[in-house]
Amino acid sequence: MTKHPPQDTENTTPKDFANVTPDVRDLYPTSDIRLVMIELGNLKSELSSVKSAVGDLDKNDRKMQGILNQIKGGLIVGGIALAFFGWVFSERVDALKDALISSPVQTQAAPALSKSQP
Repeated sequence: MTKHPPQDTENTTPKDFANVTPDVRDLYPTSDIRLVMIELGNLKSELSSVKSAVGDLDKNDRKMQGILNQIKGGLIVGGIALAFFGWVFSERVDALKDALISSPVQTQAAPALSKSQP
């Protein structure tokens, strides 16, 4: 007679279903799942509105950067022009300054001449 191999009872599939109801405390109620789905939809729509707002801000930022670059360029060109004209006219400005400083300042008004004086 041949011997049957011993049966491994731990690694075999059960032949009958358990007569126990599953523990439903671990599952989420359907209303919670619906609430989560609704909130995810709301967040998705808000995210798209935020994306469009950020796109508008990006356009405004580029416009402002262009304006600021033009202002900076104007200030640099104006500073260079002012320095050049100051260098060209520095002798005339110094002469004008010396003329203004060295001119006598009248502190008293001259007396009025009367008709009776010859």
